Amino acid sequence: MATDSARHWLLKAGLSISLMLVLLPVMAQRQLGQDDQPTLNQQEVAFLDSLLNVQQQYLLQLRAQNEPVTLQETVDLSNKRVAFATGSLGTSLLTKSAFFRNNILPWTEKGEVPVVNTIALSPAERTASGGYDVVILVWTKAFPKASRRKVLAQLAAQSSR
Repeated sequence: MATDSARHWLLKAGLSISLMLVLLPVMAQRQLGQDDQPTLNQQEVAFLDSLLNVQQQYLLQLRAQNEPVTLQETVDLSNKRVAFATGSLGTSLLTKSAFFRNNILPWTEKGEVPVVNTIALSPAERTASGGYDVVILVWTKAFPKASRRKVLAQLAAQSSR
């Protein structure tokens, strides 16, 4: 049997761990979108990996219920040049800070999961885009070939400045 002091210590330890689990995501969010560099920092990579994993688990549940869904390809975001886009066809480029500030954090802070998709660019597309490896789409309904070409052209123009 635990003594009163042991129970008190366990209760304090449990509260500390619970508080850490609540505060760590909030503290990590302070490191999200603090600059507009195309390479993500470690916190941004971990956060997006976690977000994409939650979405993937949801899609797997839908597939298990015989819903016609397409699973996303897994994209390693570490040390990659990443562009961000939104809009119904994904043709509006965003800065990294605007992506997190306006399209991600307002939802995740409420415990909701924003709709995010990753598009890994082919070697030819990387060259055409001015060196980007991945495009992350947020709140986009479709990303047809014409939208993809438009985004690549916008990124190339942006890279040449």
